[in-house]
This record gives sequence, C-alpha cells and structure tokens, in this order.
Amino acid sequence: MLQKIIVTLRRYPGVYNFVRSLYRKGILLLGPLMGTRLEEIRWARKSSLSDSYGWETLNHPHRAFLIDRVVAVPSLHSLLEVGCGVGTNLYLLAKKMPQSELLGIDINPNLVKVGNAWFKQEGISNIKLSISKVNELHAQPPFDVVITDAFLMYIGPDKIRGVMKDLLNIARKALIIVEWHSPKPEPLGFYERNWVRIYVILANEFSPEATIKVLKLPKGGGFDDEMWKKYGTLIEVIKAHRENSTKDLRERQNV
Repeated sequence: MLQKIIVTLRRYPGVYNFVRSLYRKGILLLGPLMGTRLEEIRWARKSSLSDSYGWETLNHPHRAFLIDRVVAVPSLHSLLEVGCGVGTNLYLLAKKMPQSELLGIDINPNLVKVGNAWFKQEGISNIKLSISKVNELHAQPPFDVVITDAFLMYIGPDKIRGVMKDLLNIARKALIIVEWHSPKPEPLGFYERNWVRIYVILANEFSPEATIKVLKLPKGGGFDDEMWKKYGTLIEVIKAHRENSTKDLRERQNV
C-alpha cells in the first residue's frame, strides 16, 4: 500500500518533494526520541522496490571497497552480514568466495524472501538469508567475519552497546563495518539524520586486544550525499589471535 502511494506521488514532483521534506523533518524530530524502535518500524516494512535496495546498486563504488577488505581476511570460511537487505553484498562475495558459507539476516521479511529467490534464480547455493532482529543477535553462532553496511547508523544509543558486544562476540577473526563515523568522543553517538559515533571506543570496550583500522571511504564511497562524504568510513576490528584461539577451544569443548 505504501509503495503504491509513493509511486503515485512521484507522478507529481512538487507534491512528492513537499511530502518527502515533511517526512524527513519528522524523522529528525522523532529519531532521537524513539531511538532504535523508530528504525525497526521503518525497515521492517520497507519494500524491496525501494531505490535503496537491489540490483540497481550492485556496482555502487563503496561495495567494491568493502568486498576487497573482506576477502583480504585470511582463511575466511564463513561470514555473516547483519542488516543485509536483499543480500547485494553477499551476492558479490559469493562470486569471489564460492566455497564459503555466507549468511545474511534482516528485520524485513519481504527483502529476505526476494533475496533468497534471487540467489536461487542465479544458482547461488552458498548464501542464505533469514529474518532476525538486533535483540536476537546473541543467538547467532560464530562466523569468521561479521560485516555491516549502513546498518549501525540506524541503531540508537538505547541498543548500540549491546549490538556491538554481540557483533564482536560472534566474529572469530574480524568485524568490518561501513558506517557514519566521527572522532568526536561520544561513543553512543549524536544524531544527524542518522546516528554518527566513534566506533573505535565501542570496539575497544568489548575487544580490547583487537587491532582497529579506520579507513575513510574513497571519495565518500561514491555516495552523492554530503553526510556520506563527511562521515562515511570503513572500520576493521581484527581480533587478536589469543581471542580466536580461546573461542575456538571453547566451541570444541562444547561439541
């Protein structure tokens, strides 16, 4: 229903731009007040036909930068993407890592359904998408690498510490994220249309022995958006060998 309304409004650019402006102003007001809950409501209902998702963004420049950093992780046999949408990044990774286990989770059942159908049609068997919420992350099994791409920017101060802790617990070797990052010493973030924060502090809190690399996206990652040009960053949290060894031993003991 919502998608039909949007399609109809786009026939009248003046009306569409006015409604879109009101919507954005509403988000700016409600975002800091509602925290993560607002975004959970928005994204759970998002259509797979949105401009922000799908095959039209397959060759977006930021994806190549992310993929190159991921495949550089040695002995990568399994990967989880949190907030995967229809699985565009996973599709690109499957081309480079056809033998690896790739899992994507998202809050939106429609996007998950569309993505799984896409992979089946393409004959890709090593990707699986499933429905999950951020408060269910702790139940995920360990993966060699965990990634997010414009996901944590929608997680408010009410949940970000718990989400980062879960992500780092799940990741055996590395957590790699593409998010809005700022060196301002406000780890829980400040709100500028989406949440901006210094992820280094959060990563150090839950994985103090890790090596952290902060890389600005080249040319803003190819986004035609001043906020992405200003804040767009790829952050690698490379887990220490001792952490990996301890976790692997713990897993073997539980088998």
